[in-house]
Amino acid sequence: ATIIIWQASESGRYNHKGDSANQDFKDPRTGKTIKRTLDPFFQSWGQATTNEKGEYEFTTIIPGFYPADVASGWYRPPHIHFMVSSTGYPQFVTQMYFRGEQMKDNTFIQELNEADLLLQGGNLTKEQRQKLIVDFSESKDGNLLVGKFDLVISK
Repeated sequence: ATIIIWQASESGRYNHKGDSANQDFKDPRTGKTIKRTLDPFFQSWGQATTNEKGEYEFTTIIPGFYPADVASGWYRPPHIHFMVSSTGYPQFVTQMYFRGEQMKDNTFIQELNEADLLLQGGNLTKEQRQKLIVDFSESKDGNLLVGKFDLVISK
């Protein structure tokens, strides 16, 4: 299968035309302005092909949160979009969310996950929603946070 991911920068900015009108915003915890900038050293997307066991790997940053609707107080939590394609199967698109005691701002991220209208809405059961939230922990060498997001496509 081919897996494509896309995500916001560390400051919550997407690198596409549809995000060009989004402005800086105030952090709901501190009131400090978060400048939504693009990082010239961050590609914002990636593509991988699974190996013979169906495994894949990406190394990336934890994306920033951003306002979806400031008036209602809805902020999108950090998440990564996934699109999976394989010959003979329908294309599959989903999102992966973050959890991990070793992550900066984990408590706040979990509050955002609990309030996210996309993660909490729809026809998903609680168990299905929890599978979209990946536990991240330190790698063996302590240099990275590592998580496992299993994707299953069926006809």
